Amino acid sequence: FVRSGPCPLCGGTGLRREALAVTFAGRSIAELNALPLTDLADVIRPTTQLTEVTPALPTTLSGERTDVAVAITTDLLARIEVLTDLGLGYLGLGRATTTLSPGEMQRLRLATQLRSGLFGVVYVLDEPSAGLHPADAEQLLDVLAQLKRSGNSVFVVEHNMDIVRHADWIVDVGPGAGEGGGHVLYSGAVPGLAAVAASVTRPFLFPDAHA
Repeated sequence: FVRSGPCPLCGGTGLRREALAVTFAGRSIAELNALPLTDLADVIRPTTQLTEVTPALPTTLSGERTDVAVAITTDLLARIEVLTDLGLGYLGLGRATTTLSPGEMQRLRLATQLRSGLFGVVYVLDEPSAGLHPADAEQLLDVLAQLKRSGNSVFVVEHNMDIVRHADWIVDVGPGAGEGGGHVLYSGAVPGLAAVAASVTRPFLFPDAHA
């Protein structure tokens, strides 16, 4: 007979006792790994503020008051805040990638690119707002704008009109879907689409426009 269960020594974390014995802010690496990103940010934020508002305090048993800890947590917090701004604060570091939706994976890649410092890159994104709460759309727009300001080109296939309205240039393909489409109805600045009566996108983007 075979019975599956968590290891009694590591609790299913896959880490040795020596690694689990090291703590930060009273928590082991396994406990920190299980926290949602918003909670993890709250745990490490006090350490990042030491260099700004208070002198370094004597080293504690956990070591979160050392200069090394301040430097590492400051960089880590900046990375986490990009993810929380993209509406991913509910994810934990231990979350398996196979359980993530395509929208979540795409926003994770966006966050990685934002921190990479690359320029002259062409990004093609397929509905990055998929699964994103409407209240978080502004943060997504800010990330896309940052990529553009860094000297990159961003092409977005999108059905969220809040995102479309902020485009520098829009290409509307139609007039219908599938066999009923395939024609470029409009290519230009967003306001110009209001004059294209054949566009199915038009009434959603300009609900007050006359037919």
